[in-house]
Amino acid sequence: MVIFFVVVYLVLRFQIWTIIIPNIQTISIIFWLIIVVFSTYFNILWRFYLSTNWSDNIKIYNDHSFINTWPYKIVRHPLYASLIWINYWVALIYSNWLVIILWTFVFLPMMIYRARQEEKLLIKNFINYTDYKNKVWMFFPKFYTKW
Repeated sequence: MVIFFVVVYLVLRFQIWTIIIPNIQTISIIFWLIIVVFSTYFNILWRFYLSTNWSDNIKIYNDHSFINTWPYKIVRHPLYASLIWINYWVALIYSNWLVIILWTFVFLPMMIYRARQEEKLLIKNFINYTDYKNKVWMFFPKFYTKW
């Protein structure tokens, strides 16, 4: 993961595959930065929702509980979703297609893999998790219902 972020930094630093947009308005840059700030805010906020269940490691604690209230009511992995949003918005701010490709083909699969590893543990430890998994999407809210 560290190597991946070093590569992304170098791509952004040396503007590899960056699209130079002449006369870009300051307002659009401010707009994109606001989106990144909100995504970061939600990432931090949702860590508080997890409380003592949050960890850098994939593991179940003795006092671990199954949380399916806001924001977990609409997305199974809101922390990962917010990281995905942040990364794509940063790539858009820098107008860098290579970073978008890296996020899509390296970072996003890593997030999906990690989320699936977590879910294997959650299914083993919480009876209701499989039902919850069938109702709530992994990274994005479900915008439709069955007819």
